[in-house]
Amino acid sequence: MISEAFTELLNEFGVEVYFNDENKPRNVIITSKGINLNEFDDKVIHSDVPLKRGDIVKYGVTYYIVFSDVQSKRVYEYKAVIRPATNTIPIHVQEEQVTDPEYDEYDNPIPGTGEVIPAVIEDVPCIVYQQSFSIIAGQITVAESEINILMADNEKSQKVEINDEYIIQNVTYRISDINLLKTGLRIFIANRV
Repeated sequence: MISEAFTELLNEFGVEVYFNDENKPRNVIITSKGINLNEFDDKVIHSDVPLKRGDIVKYGVTYYIVFSDVQSKRVYEYKAVIRPATNTIPIHVQEEQVTDPEYDEYDNPIPGTGEVIPAVIEDVPCIVYQQSFSIIAGQITVAESEINILMADNEKSQKVEINDEYIIQNVTYRISDINLLKTGLRIFIANRV
């Protein structure tokens, strides 16, 4: 009974969003969570469709990443905190390929023969933030040249490797570490070059 009422509520007052790479919109309810101390515009999503941390939600023109850990359905809904992914980084999702080249007598491919399939580079949404401070050997330090890049853990983000360089807000950063402690998310630590 409650589940049917929630579905009616979604159909009547819900907004259309797209989950991950789906082409079909789904109705959900999105509420404000308020500005937190890190000044992210977090929102709460209410859905009758299963969610998991790391899912990408497109609402209007903005991409969000499901930030909270969703263990199970809460009586009639799935509920999660979503955070806007206001940055993107370009990732090579497919390298350039040559199909069916002709070969010389030594079985080497002849340049200029075959069909060239160009490389595909995609701008992948991410959340970029600076660590406010850390405590090292009893001293508080502020790492102004270090940022964290948070992305959904998927086949695209898995192509990012240590020592890769990306330009974010006109500054070049190099990936120095990859944190996989939050299931569904990849957190890249990057230092200004």
